[in-house]
Amino acid sequence: MPSLNRIFLIKAHMMVAAFILPVALMFFITGALYTWGIKGEYSSNTYILQLQQPMQQNKEWLTKRVVNELALRSITPPTGQAAIKTAGNSFYFEWTGSGVDVLLEPNTNSLEAKLTIKQTTLHRFFCATA
Repeated sequence: MPSLNRIFLIKAHMMVAAFILPVALMFFITGALYTWGIKGEYSSNTYILQLQQPMQQNKEWLTKRVVNELALRSITPPTGQAAIKTAGNSFYFEWTGSGVDVLLEPNTNSLEAKLTIKQTTLHRFFCATA
């Protein structure tokens, strides 16, 4: 069995450690903070949208509407799955991701909808992905 060069082994070990140590530190720090209840924050903005027709329980229509509104504000759509949720006799559209959460719900006026966009802070982003 050929012997490996000691210098090569030291360099290989340093290269592997250079990638693993920062990731391990991130998991340790964000995991400890999450355990202590420090999960990061959201910056939240709410908009009232004018609609041509009342909101429908149609996932494709709601998704298209949200994507258009996010594009107007130069915000990338959430990475997760979109869903229509019911609350009593009403419903709302929720789309969550690691960087952005979106909530679209009917307003008291049937031709208006309330759009809430919650963007995560850097700490919450790392806790969500860790």
